[in-house]
Amino acid sequence: MLDGQNTVVDHLVKIIQAIQIGRTTGSLMATRGEGSSYELGTLVFLNGRVVQARVGRREGREAFNWLSTWGRCRYTFVLSITSESTTGNLLGDIPDQLVQEESKASSGDGRQVNGVVPYRSKPLGYGLQVLAEKSLSRMHRHVFLLVDGARGVGDLMRLLKLNEYEVLTLLYDLQDTGIISLPSPLSL
Repeated sequence: MLDGQNTVVDHLVKIIQAIQIGRTTGSLMATRGEGSSYELGTLVFLNGRVVQARVGRREGREAFNWLSTWGRCRYTFVLSITSESTTGNLLGDIPDQLVQEESKASSGDGRQVNGVVPYRSKPLGYGLQVLAEKSLSRMHRHVFLLVDGARGVGDLMRLLKLNEYEVLTLLYDLQDTGIISLPSPLSL
């Protein structure tokens, strides 16, 4: 039910509740409408708790509430693997219902997440082959190509024009495939 790729559902709130009850970690993307009425919403869950919500210009609780009202729509859920002990350091205390992303999250030793430097753990050619086999997005490929062991998360944010959370999500996806590594404080 949850690992749907572009699956149609009559009430998005049922999927949200299933993720919460299952204490699942991952990203839920939902779309509805066409043309000028097209909407794309994203919810990010950590152990069943919503840690980020966004629909168009809506963010946080407003976006979460809006997505909870959606009827028939398409959704995709991408499961993530996390380490609870280090996740707490990155995101801090997470309220039961919803937390908006903190732009200045830091790890347990006080280092800024922006300064963390990811590096490739597999050769370039092999990594590109894995990306193709797993059908990851063009953005994942772009991030993989930019990871060189010298650029930090902050550099990637600036180059890709993405926020910290978006870059970290892409990096964690790449880490899950085994083609890059992140220093130990950020093993989400």
